[in-house]
Amino acid sequence: VMLYFYMRRKRKQEVQKERRLRIFQEAHYRLAQMHEEGNQKKVRNMEVQRLFHCARTEELKVTEQDWAALQRFVSDSWPQFIPALQMKAPKITQIELRICMLIKISVSVTDIAYLVNRTKQAITVSRSRLYKKITGEEGTAEQLDKLIIDLENL
Repeated sequence: VMLYFYMRRKRKQEVQKERRLRIFQEAHYRLAQMHEEGNQKKVRNMEVQRLFHCARTEELKVTEQDWAALQRFVSDSWPQFIPALQMKAPKITQIELRICMLIKISVSVTDIAYLVNRTKQAITVSRSRLYKKITGEEGTAEQLDKLIIDLENL
């Protein structure tokens, strides 16, 4: 029985590796095409976005390196976003920062919940609390989403 569960877990890990490899192979193929055009950074950014948008449907586990790549992508795409966010909410936690970055790249609430290993309801509550932490006012999760989208130039 234990061997069965061990083999099942190993197989699931192998499937995840295969899916991740397929995603990166597709991105590598696009990179090769775009390399000729000089768009390496654009491809790398597409790769990061695709990973975070497809993680739940592809059942991928996001690594610390993936989170670091997301932060680089967000910093490159919106240079003032993270500093502005940290200025408005100096005590923002790592999970809250990740939620904000995922909102910024338009990841759905369901996918955010999967990526940070929380329920949809917990993410909604976190978004409302984040709004209060950033603005000092009570607000809704949707108000936070709008604030995050508009935050680049605040």
